[in-house]
Amino acid sequence: MRKALAVLIALAALPVALAQEPVLLQRKFTLGQEVAYRLTVTGLAAIESDAPEGMGLPTGDAQLDLTAEFAQRVEALGQGWAELAVRLEQASLDANLAAGAFEAEFHIKLPEGDVQVLFNGQPAPQEEKPKDLEPLLALARLPILVRTDPAGRIVGLPQLDLLTVAAPQLDLQAMQAASTGFLPTRPVSVGDAWKQRQALPLALPAPDGTKQKEIVLDYALKELTKLEDRDVARIGVTGKFAVGDMRGFRWPGKSEAKPKEGEPQKEPAGLESLNAEIGGNIYFDWHEGQVVRADLTVKADARFSEWKKPPAQPDKQPQETVEAAAPILIHTALKDIELTITLERIK
Repeated sequence: MRKALAVLIALAALPVALAQEPVLLQRKFTLGQEVAYRLTVTGLAAIESDAPEGMGLPTGDAQLDLTAEFAQRVEALGQGWAELAVRLEQASLDANLAAGAFEAEFHIKLPEGDVQVLFNGQPAPQEEKPKDLEPLLALARLPILVRTDPAGRIVGLPQLDLLTVAAPQLDLQAMQAASTGFLPTRPVSVGDAWKQRQALPLALPAPDGTKQKEIVLDYALKELTKLEDRDVARIGVTGKFAVGDMRGFRWPGKSEAKPKEGEPQKEPAGLESLNAEIGGNIYFDWHEGQVVRADLTVKADARFSEWKKPPAQPDKQPQETVEAAAPILIHTALKDIELTITLERIK
């Protein structure tokens, strides 16, 4: 009787003992392997602006809904890396801004490339539609090649030239060099924690000379559990990100608007502040070496300014028209931004 009881106790304790064994959380790749994911993002924000009516973003509430499905296939294997072809299957983006009696809608569908901008249900003027979207839309229809290592770091972008043409404002080569991944490089047990410092290079130095901003993310192995009949590691992630004054920052290719002779120098405009924090969980199948699911929340506040010309007023006298057309500095605050991000494996 005692022996039988001892055996039962030992069997009951076995899963706990196994769970305490350190596990190596690393991505694994097989040539030709393909997995697919669905990404869902919902967002809310309150907008405050000193813009006159008809200029800039009006004070109101904004909502964002994004859904996308993408697949990644292992095309090649190298020494310590795998080359993935990431293919966007479909995506839709819907944004809505409500400010009193004014409502703006923004819709994008891919791969069709359909872009709609509506003001109070009517098509917006051409000048109010997003510019420079076509290169990005064309790029979204192509498989993007990415080389990654077992820790999740990006170690190569074979199509770097093509990506640079589509997104010249991003220093993709520097971003690749700064990629740190999200997985630890050593076996970990439940309760173990690790940090990843992600440097975000700026295409141009900030006014204070800073050439990059750093995000420090804290990870911890919360538990080894089951999810959809898979053995998964639940990895908790938290982090904060702050950007100071970046007024005067300009993307490459954007020329500086110099004042005409006799005009005063304009006050710099641009991003004045951005504060964000992230938290959530990543569920990682350590046997297969793939992410199964991620649930993340991002909270942020941002302030920026921009110079804009008032809309034309035909009923004004010539002198009044010149004065009315002088650019004015508009300040906008995005408050209580909250993004809910869900990534789930569908194949």
